[in-house]
Amino acid sequence: MADMIGASIGDLNESAARIKQWVTVGRESGTTVVGTVDRSVANLRAETNQAQLTCIQSIDGMVTELKGFVAMLSGAQYVGQNADTARQAATDMDAKAQQTAADMTAAFDEFRVQIDTLGESLTEIATSYDTYAQNAAESGDSFGQALDLQRENLEAAMSGMTYGG
Repeated sequence: MADMIGASIGDLNESAARIKQWVTVGRESGTTVVGTVDRSVANLRAETNQAQLTCIQSIDGMVTELKGFVAMLSGAQYVGQNADTARQAATDMDAKAQQTAADMTAAFDEFRVQIDTLGESLTEIATSYDTYAQNAAESGDSFGQALDLQRENLEAAMSGMTYGG
C-alpha cells in the first residue's frame, strides 16, 4: 500500500520532524553567522583602538620621563662630553619617540581602513548566507506543512477504509 500511496504515515511523520529540525537549525545558522561576523569586526575595531591608545600612552609616558630627565640635566651643573652625549641622546630619543608615535598612528589608521574593508566583505557574505538560509527555511516550512497535510490526508483516507476479510 505504501508504494502505491508514496509514503507510510511513519515515514511522513519522521520526514516532517526532520524538516522542522532542519528549518530551526537553518534559521539559527544564518542568524549566528551574521551575529558572529558583526561581533568579530566590532571587537577587532575595539581591540585596535585600545592597542593604539596603549602604545601611544606608553610612548608618551616615556617622553614625559625623558623630558623630566632633560630638565634635570639642564638645571644641573653638568658639563663636558658626557653631559653633551646625554643631552643629544635625549634629543634623539625624543625625536624617535615622536616619529614612532606618528608612524604608529598612520599604521593604525591604515589598519582601520583594512578592517572596514574586510568587515564590509564579511558582512556582505554573512548577510547573503543569512538571506539564503532564511529563504531555504521558508521553503522547508512549506515542505514540512505539505508533509503534514499529506500525512493527515493519508490518515483520513485510511480511517475511512474498511478491511474486509
